[in-house]
Amino acid sequence: MKSNLKFISSSTSAIFKSLIVIFTSIVILTSFTPKALAENCQYTVNKENGIQYDISNMSDFVKNEIRPEITNPENLFNVNVIKTCDNNIVNKVVIGMQPKDYYVFYINGKKITEEPTNIVDYNNRLGLDLDKNTFTKIVDATSQYDFSVPIPKSDTRSYKQLEELYEKQRIVKMYAFVFAETARFEDAYNSLDKIFKQQCSVDWSDFDALVHNWANTSKFVIKNNLLESSQLRNGNLIAPITTKQIQKFVNSLKEGQDTKYNNSAPFLDYDYERCGQA
Repeated sequence: MKSNLKFISSSTSAIFKSLIVIFTSIVILTSFTPKALAENCQYTVNKENGIQYDISNMSDFVKNEIRPEITNPENLFNVNVIKTCDNNIVNKVVIGMQPKDYYVFYINGKKITEEPTNIVDYNNRLGLDLDKNTFTKIVDATSQYDFSVPIPKSDTRSYKQLEELYEKQRIVKMYAFVFAETARFEDAYNSLDKIFKQQCSVDWSDFDALVHNWANTSKFVIKNNLLESSQLRNGNLIAPITTKQIQKFVNSLKEGQDTKYNNSAPFLDYDYERCGQA
C-alpha cells in the first residue's frame, strides 16, 4: 500500500512539474508575439551624434536641431532615425540634409537621383497620411530601396518601376515634410505634436500650396517688412514663416495684388486643427 502511495505521489509530482514547464513555455512564447515585440521597440531621432529625441518629441527636435541650421555653411548634416528593440538597434535611416534650405539630398548614403526622373519632385497626386504609424512603417521600409538608382521616364518605365518610384517618393515626401517643411513653416510645425503625441492623422494635400510657396512667402515677408526678431534668415529664405504671415500672403492673393505664388493648389484649412476636437 505504501509503495502504491509512493508511486502515485511521484506521478503527481512529475505531472505537476510538467505542467509548470508547459505553463512557463506558454508565458515565454506569449511574451515574444509580434505585438509584444512591437511594444518593446522605440523610434528616436538625432542630428549627427547629438542628443537623441523620442519621436513623440519631434517638435522639439525640429525646433532645436534642424531649424537653426539654415544659418550655417553649405556642409550637409545627417539626421538619424533609429529603431531600437530591447535596447538593440535593429534599424537606422540616415538622411542627409542641406543646411541653407533644408533640402533632403541623401538617404542612407545614397544621393537621391534626379535623372531621368527626379524622385524629390514628387507627384502631387501621390497621397500620404501624416501620422505616427505611417512614419514608422516608412522608416522600416526605407532600407529596401537604393535612392541613387535611376528610374526611366514615364513613357519607358515598367509597372514594377512605377511601383518603385511610388514607394520612393512616398518615403522622400514623408521625410521632407517631417524634417524640412516643419522647419520652414509654423503651420506645418504645429502639426507635429498632433501627429506624434496625439496620434492624429493629417492629410499631406492640405499643405500642398504651403510647401510649394516657401520662396514666394519668404520674399513677401521681406518685401513687406514683416520679418520678426525670432525668425531666421538666409538670403531670401525665412524660417519659420508664421501663420500670421501666411494669412497676409493669402489675403494679398485674394485681393488681386501683384504677389508671386505657385498656382498648383489653393491654400486650405488643416485637418490637424480639428483633430482631437469633439
